[in-house]
Amino acid sequence: MFSLKILPFHIIFNRNHVIQEEPGVEGAMEVTGQVPESSTADGGYQSAGTQEYAEGKGIEPVFPDFQGRRGAYELEISKDGTSMEATNRTTGRKMKAVRTKGGSWRVDDEVDGKKHRCYFTDENVASSMRRRVFEAIPKAKRWLRNNVEATIFQLTFHTRNNKTRYRGLMRQNIFAISRCLWVNCVRLSLFELRMSK
Repeated sequence: MFSLKILPFHIIFNRNHVIQEEPGVEGAMEVTGQVPESSTADGGYQSAGTQEYAEGKGIEPVFPDFQGRRGAYELEISKDGTSMEATNRTTGRKMKAVRTKGGSWRVDDEVDGKKHRCYFTDENVASSMRRRVFEAIPKAKRWLRNNVEATIFQLTFHTRNNKTRYRGLMRQNIFAISRCLWVNCVRLSLFELRMSK
């Protein structure tokens, strides 16, 4: 088993303009003959489809941070899916949710003496639970991706207006790969120099 870092040399978009992780994982499995135990990827790869794909292959997806604003409630559903509990993050109050006719969950909460109802879909519950799983991953493991981010920054640093001089997909790919190799070779040589002292 090995860990995999998805590198964005060849970014493939699906119809919904969501970056797909599958080509990178499939390519790595084809080359090594093994299934990676974890995949460290940029936040752009984070989607429900990517997470389902990774879970289906037995891969732990690791992202630097969870996209989107954190909700006002922590949601937790029972293992059998028949009951849900919502915790108000500001007050710490825990409430049992009730399933509505439409299939969503309803919570009756009281904030500043005013009663109001909150409704949550199953997607909201799944997102809250995924966020909790990602927050449990140690920061050191989530920050592995930052070197790749720095490489991408260095890739576009010397360009004017973030545009290269090259036209055509093949020329762009050759430019990106050679530039990233150069940046990483310089980094590795500087690292070796520091370690030899």
